[in-house]
Amino acid sequence: MGSQYQRKCREKRLVNFLQKRLENMNIFADSDWIYSPDAEAKIKALAAGSRDYAADSVEMGITGPEDREQAIFATYFDSAEQLKKIIREKAIQFAEGGFVNNIHICFITCNMKERIMAESHFDNGEVQRDLRNAIKKGAGDRPSPRLEYTYIVLHDSTEKAVRLNGISRHEVLLEPPMDGNISIEHPAAVPNQVQAMVCTTGLYQLVQVYHEVGDQLFHRNVRFGIGENMGVGQAICRTLSTEPEHFFFKNSGITILAKNPQVHSLEPERLTLGEIREGSSPDFSVVNGAQTISVAAEYFFRLEAQKELGKWDEEQLRMYERAKEKARVMVRIIRIAEDPQNGIPSLASQISVALNRQKPISMEDIAFTHPVVQKLERYLQSSLGREPGAFQLVRRGEETEAGKEMLLQDFIRAREACAGEPGIARSGGTGVLLKFQDPVEDARSFRNTTIFPKDWIEAETGEEKAAAFRRHYRAVWFIYELSEDYHSYRKKLNNKDSAVQIAMQNGKWYFAAAVTQVLNRFRKAANGEEPDYAEFDYQSINLMEIRKNLSRTILLFSQLTAAVAREIGVEIDANTFKKDSLYRAVMEKFGGSMEGQNDFSPKAMARELESLLWQGQQGVKSPGQETENTKFAGEDYVVLGGEMCPAASKAEAQVLIVKYVFSHTQLPPEAFLGQCQGWLTDDGAIGSQKENYFRTAHQIQAEGKAYWVGTQSNMVAKIRQVNKLCSIAGVDKKAVEWYGWDKSSKTHRRIF
Repeated sequence: MGSQYQRKCREKRLVNFLQKRLENMNIFADSDWIYSPDAEAKIKALAAGSRDYAADSVEMGITGPEDREQAIFATYFDSAEQLKKIIREKAIQFAEGGFVNNIHICFITCNMKERIMAESHFDNGEVQRDLRNAIKKGAGDRPSPRLEYTYIVLHDSTEKAVRLNGISRHEVLLEPPMDGNISIEHPAAVPNQVQAMVCTTGLYQLVQVYHEVGDQLFHRNVRFGIGENMGVGQAICRTLSTEPEHFFFKNSGITILAKNPQVHSLEPERLTLGEIREGSSPDFSVVNGAQTISVAAEYFFRLEAQKELGKWDEEQLRMYERAKEKARVMVRIIRIAEDPQNGIPSLASQISVALNRQKPISMEDIAFTHPVVQKLERYLQSSLGREPGAFQLVRRGEETEAGKEMLLQDFIRAREACAGEPGIARSGGTGVLLKFQDPVEDARSFRNTTIFPKDWIEAETGEEKAAAFRRHYRAVWFIYELSEDYHSYRKKLNNKDSAVQIAMQNGKWYFAAAVTQVLNRFRKAANGEEPDYAEFDYQSINLMEIRKNLSRTILLFSQLTAAVAREIGVEIDANTFKKDSLYRAVMEKFGGSMEGQNDFSPKAMARELESLLWQGQQGVKSPGQETENTKFAGEDYVVLGGEMCPAASKAEAQVLIVKYVFSHTQLPPEAFLGQCQGWLTDDGAIGSQKENYFRTAHQIQAEGKAYWVGTQSNMVAKIRQVNKLCSIAGVDKKAVEWYGWDKSSKTHRRIF
């Protein structure tokens, strides 16, 4: 029973990892892909990790054969050559199948040692060169797909105690609690008191703890992931290789915060740090010395990988054994119990900050440890792939450039712009925007109340957090992406009007805030002042369509800004855009009557800008077109020639549209087969082969003949297929509408 539960938990964690990774790959799969029998079987095999195995995204129903982004998921067990062969075959198949931009190869490992082993086998120049040559040959005259490698460490999170072995008892120093006398050896330690113990242990013992726990070992460390410029990593490896017995003297030691560490007289060389369990962070954390442990882990595990590959000599063996035996390190363990009333949790953050002050940390690093920021990070982690607009909030130095990641300093500016304060987004320094109400040593809250509003701070239940996130943060990722695009598109523009040119050069946050307000239809919170993004239709707004006209849109907005400035008598310069007064004047030109306005007035420019933004937004009902249908709550529906039809699934909705098109076109059904090859056929053998799109197939009748519709595709592919079908048939696309049920907002959203 227990093993079955653990297996299910592991599979669930793998699905969560894959959904996050898919978004980072720009692969937007149908949300139901995980429920298909093929996907379930392959997830079980990947999560088990008990054999060399690989599955690709087409087999799992994540992508279609025609998609430009494809993925291969693999687990390495014991035969690297066998797995290389499997991956090679799948990659060549993708290259031969059509135009593919990227093939993402994702290795799933159980721990840090396995990850380094996989990297040693697969992430090296010779293997990658061989695979690139193979797919280049398979692509023929087409551009060769790029290869992207990533590794997922899927730790076993069985509930268990984590112990530090080999501590030296004769070197133990005990510090009394701050207000009382207590021995840490006593099994009934007095709650809510702070204690410390100093001992020494083998460096390899800490590496083993890291191997067991993973990066969660550093979850309270403000420095973890921030790159060093001091050559510390190289110095650590050099000492381990040449004089490991001197490591103790050259290293400043490790500091661990723990909720309830245990040392007992019956186990004189063992210390229990705490426990790890499914779904929560460990109740202990290394807050100083993360780099020492992570560098040492890579050093030891790479040598072990060389041993298993048969690539090390006697000298390397001697060096490994010597470092493992001789390298020791000082460890300070600080016991801090949970007690929010006396400030202990904030003390943990203060200790982490204080211990890292000798290194170049910033206000952003400190603020990231604040409970309010941590709450947002945890919510985003749990919501990625489910909550529209969710992203990964990452610490400085942890960026992977893999997709939907945002640094805290970028987040606070995007949030200010969302709140209608683009001037502050442009001018406010990170240290100012993240400043605490009280000195850092007694931090309780941020001075700036816009970034983290009261309802987010006070939200406790999942429902309260979701409601606050949607109101304040749902459009943050969109506005961030738009601001990132701004500079590259603005560079293409030049204008003789100096005021327009200044607006283009300095108006990034003005522009991003205004566009987001337009697409949010200027919705306001109940107080009528703050923007409310709870209904921001992030899933349906097509940023690609906006990019098609982005240069023109930037120019038009800059002309509007310059015209409004002249109208109110403001001579604009770079400093104008550090304030919000001109922005508010610009926003007043949107909406309202056009009576008495000429075609060149600011109001006319604002109207043209709105039209330009809505252009091509097929998936979004433009203002004045909002309708809600409660009859089909909980399921999709299509509107075909004005008639509403329920669809129990997205596959059924696609089939209903195909039937409608066939019955409302002058062309015979067989006229579509050539251009819709791959998902539409009149060949029963293909329709029942259970491969590619036809793994799930629906038979329909048209003009007395049977046809098969392959529906095993993601949502992006389905929309593309339906759009192409309507274009070939000459059917008016306005006569075909598809509304999907959004579980988060419990409303229908038009997706075609």
